[in-house]
Amino acid sequence: MNVAFLIGRVGRNPEIREFANGGRVAQFTLATNRYWRDRATGERREKTDWHRIRVYGGASGGLVDRVSRYVEKGVRLQIQGEITSTTVINDRGERIPVTFIDVRRSDGIELLDLPGRRDAQDKHLSADCTDARNADSVALAADVTSSADADAALSDIADLDDDMLLPDSALDELGDPGLA
Repeated sequence: MNVAFLIGRVGRNPEIREFANGGRVAQFTLATNRYWRDRATGERREKTDWHRIRVYGGASGGLVDRVSRYVEKGVRLQIQGEITSTTVINDRGERIPVTFIDVRRSDGIELLDLPGRRDAQDKHLSADCTDARNADSVALAADVTSSADADAALSDIADLDDDMLLPDSALDELGDPGLA
C-alpha cells in the first residue's frame, strides 16, 4: 500500500496547470515540522521538511477548483495521497530525481484552519463531507499539532527557501498520469 499522510502548512499559493487532454493539476509545497530534544543539551530542536503536492482534477469544477479557491500560503492542511517518484529535466538540462505526493480523491485534502476571509463553515474541500466528519478531523489535527507548533511552522515558512516547484518544461514532461 502506498499512502502518505501529512499535516503541515502551505508554502506558496497553488499553481494551476492545464493539460492538452483537458485535465488540470494544482501544484504547491507543504511544510511539515519534526521536533525532538537534543540529548546533549536538552534543548528543543526542530526540522522543517518540504513536500511537493500535486492535486489532479478534470477540466472544470471539482477538487482543483476547490484548491484554487481555498488553499493559499500559510494555510494548515491535512493531505492524504500517493507517493510518486520520477526524474525530470530541469532548466539547465540536468536530470534530477523528484518525489511528489499525488492527491486524486476529494477526501485527500482537508483544511485544518482557515484564512480570515473564508467562511468558517466551509472547512472541508470534499463536497460530500458531513459536518460531523469535519469536527472529528479538526479535533484529530488539534491532538497531532499544537497551536504553538503550527505558529512556529508558519513563521518558518517565511524564512525558508520553498522554491521547490518545477519549471514548466519539467511539468510538461511529466504530463498528467491520472488522466492518460
